[in-house]
Amino acid sequence: DFDLGLSNIIRDYLENFRVYTEREFELRFRMPRSVFDRICGELIGKPVFARKEDALGKKGIHPIRRITAALRMLAYSFRASPVDEYCRLSKKEALAPLQEVSKC
Repeated sequence: DFDLGLSNIIRDYLENFRVYTEREFELRFRMPRSVFDRICGELIGKPVFARKEDALGKKGIHPIRRITAALRMLAYSFRASPVDEYCRLSKKEALAPLQEVSKC
């Protein structure tokens, strides 16, 4: 379920009535929310983050999920495995955007 990972991220960090406070956001991502927002703004238009459709027209992985996975791997020196459970990405999908995010 591609949208479950996105709804987890939005519910926990990005909604007005989110689960985690701004301070907890900074602790988990190792950056202020404003920096996260700026990085997202820079990367969402890049091809590696594009939300593609499959042959049936079903939308694929949302860019926010890819960016969140990559930033958390960088922040904690994670392998892809711990991130894939929360963001619901395969190892391949979690590692693909890592190089683009590390350039920001």
